[in-house]
Amino acid sequence: MRITSRTMRTAIIAAMAAALSLGAASGALAASGSPAPAAVSAKTDRVFVKTVKLSQGYTAALFRVADGYTAEISSGGRYVATVTALGDSTTGTSLRGLTVQLTSRGAITTTADDSRPLPRPQDERVFVRSERVGPYLMAKVYRTGDRYEAVISGEGVRTATLTANGSTTAKTVGGLRIVLHADGGLTAYAAPAA
Repeated sequence: MRITSRTMRTAIIAAMAAALSLGAASGALAASGSPAPAAVSAKTDRVFVKTVKLSQGYTAALFRVADGYTAEISSGGRYVATVTALGDSTTGTSLRGLTVQLTSRGAITTTADDSRPLPRPQDERVFVRSERVGPYLMAKVYRTGDRYEAVISGEGVRTATLTANGSTTAKTVGGLRIVLHADGGLTAYAAPAA
C-alpha cells in the first residue's frame, strides 16, 4: 500500500484524537474510582476493497474504513482527490467535468457535468475522386465539410497536400504547378522557370 502525506496526516490526527479521548476517559474513570478500561484501540486502518474504473480515464481505489468507505481517485497514475462517506452520508467531488459520488455503503457513481462544452462533431472526410496531374503524379481529392483537400503522390509516396478552405490554393511539385480550386477542381501546368 502506498503511503501518502495525506494518509500519514490522517493517521496521526486519528491517533492523537484517540489518545486524547482515551486520556480524558481514563482520567474521568480514575476520579470516579472505577477501574480503567483494558485497551481501547482507534481503528485507523483501511482495508482495500476494489479498484473501480470511472469515466474520462479516472480510477478509484475503494477502501473500507471504520464507519463507511473512502475512495482515492487517480488519473493516469496520479492522485487527484479523496472522497470519504461515513455514517449514512453521500459525499462527492467535481473533477474537470465529472462529478464523483460515494455512499457510505461503498457505491460509486459518476455523472458528467453539463457546464463543460461538448466537443464539436468532426466532419467526415469523404473521397471524391482520383486523377492524374502529371506524368508521374496522382491526386486524390477529399471533401471534409465545406473544404477540399488534395493529396498529391508520386510513385506511391506522398509529396504534397493542398487544402482549399473557401479559396484557391496552389503548390509547385516536381516542376509542376498544381492548383486546387475552392469547388474541388484541379488544374496542373508546367511551373514557370524561376
